[in-house]
Amino acid sequence: MSNLPLVLSLTGPILVLIGWKVVFYNARRIATRSESKSIVDSLVKVINEINDVSVDYWVPKTSDEFQKYLLTVSAKSSQFQHYVNVLSNRGVKLDVALLSVIADDATLDAEYASAMTDEERIQKAHLVVESSMSGLRHIFSCFENAYPPVTEIEMYEYFSWCDDAHKNHSSSKVEITV
Repeated sequence: MSNLPLVLSLTGPILVLIGWKVVFYNARRIATRSESKSIVDSLVKVINEINDVSVDYWVPKTSDEFQKYLLTVSAKSSQFQHYVNVLSNRGVKLDVALLSVIADDATLDAEYASAMTDEERIQKAHLVVESSMSGLRHIFSCFENAYPPVTEIEMYEYFSWCDDAHKNHSSSKVEITV
């Protein structure tokens, strides 16, 4: 009984320290998610740029800009690889082969574009768009696996780690016998 005032006087500061730790952890997680989302947005922009330049190149026109096109796709692919590495360090694991598929579809047979028919060039543009969209789906899927979207939960679900009684709260009844 003589330790009760000591226990009560330490309870408040201990709870405050635990609360600070929880707040710090949540703030760090939110900041990491926000930064990672920004990088994902940059990846999306790079893929869309590859997509746009590929469509511009492959859709029939009069002049051939082969070297400029390869340089642009190569630069964007390097950017893409850098962003993939940064996201990997943040827990968002992307398939690196994704970059290869997009780059291959964008540049394969580019040197022969001027000899292709209009229909073949349009098919090539569709192939690049398809692989780009597949890449975007993969990026968002991996991001959502690493950082699941926040959903509304009920209070008993939130505190389930400390009380397993909520699992059967509707089907079980407590009986007290005297």
